[in-house]
Amino acid sequence: MLWAARRCLGLLDPRSGLRLVRLEGMNPADVPDEDDQFLGCDLSEYFGSDRLATAERVVLTQLKYSVLHPGTRGTAARLNTSKRATGASVVKRLAQLFARLGEEIDAEERLSKVTIALVSNQPIDPELEQALDAARGALRDRGPGTYAGIAFARLPVKRRDLLDKLRHASGLSSGDFTDFVRVLDLGGCGAGTRLLQRLQLGTELSALTPDGVQATPNLVQLMYSCMMPDAAGEAGLRAHDVLVALGASGPRSVLPFPPRVAEPAVRVLTRQAR
Repeated sequence: MLWAARRCLGLLDPRSGLRLVRLEGMNPADVPDEDDQFLGCDLSEYFGSDRLATAERVVLTQLKYSVLHPGTRGTAARLNTSKRATGASVVKRLAQLFARLGEEIDAEERLSKVTIALVSNQPIDPELEQALDAARGALRDRGPGTYAGIAFARLPVKRRDLLDKLRHASGLSSGDFTDFVRVLDLGGCGAGTRLLQRLQLGTELSALTPDGVQATPNLVQLMYSCMMPDAAGEAGLRAHDVLVALGASGPRSVLPFPPRVAEPAVRVLTRQAR
C-alpha cells in the first residue's frame, strides 16, 4: 500500500502525464472487475488518458512483499513456480495480463504503450536480469511476434535455457513470449522494506505540503478503501482524490506550484542589461 500511495503522488505532477491509478485491476470501462485474467494486476497506471484505447502508456504492476525472506533473490525458478498446487506462478500471472490485453488492442499498440511490471522487496537474480537484457538486445531490430528460437539463436546456451523455462512457465506462444519479454519490467524488484517505503512517502509528501507527514495515514487509508468491495466498478483514483486525502484545497495549495509569470513576447533591455 505504501508503494501504491507513492505512485499516486504522480497524479499531482502535471509533468508526469499520470491521469488515473487503479488498485486491483484496470479501469472497469476497459476490463470488467470479474475478469480473472487480471488477478495478477495489483496496480494499473494510465498516462495521457484514463482509458486503454486513448492512453499514451499503461503500466500494470504486480506487487509482492516477503516478510520472512526479504533478501532472497527472485530467480527464474522461483518466478516460474507457484507456492500452491492449484495457483499460478508469478510469470504465469504476468503473462496472463499481457495475453488478455492482446484481445483489447493490436500487437503493435500493445508493444508501444504497455508495460508489465513486478515490484517486490526481494531483489531480482542477476542471471535472470542479464538473460532478459540479452533477449531484448536480440529483439531490438526484429518485428512483433518474432519466434524465440530465431531471435535467441545466438545467445549463450545458459541464457537460452533460462529463457526457454520462462516461456514454458508463461504459457505463451513463442511469438507472444518474445513480445512479452519486450514489455516486462523487473526494475522495481529490491524496492525496500515497508519502513523505508513509509519514510520515502513521508519525504515526498513533505515536499508537497507542510503537513505532509501527518497526511500519510489518510493517503494510505485511501489505498485500502480502493480495495474494498464497495469500490468495485469505480474507475480509480484521480488527482482530486489525492488532494482530498492530503487535506489540500486544490492544486494551487500543493507545492511546488508552477509559476504563472509568462515570458514577455517583446523584451525591453535596461541599461544594466546592455
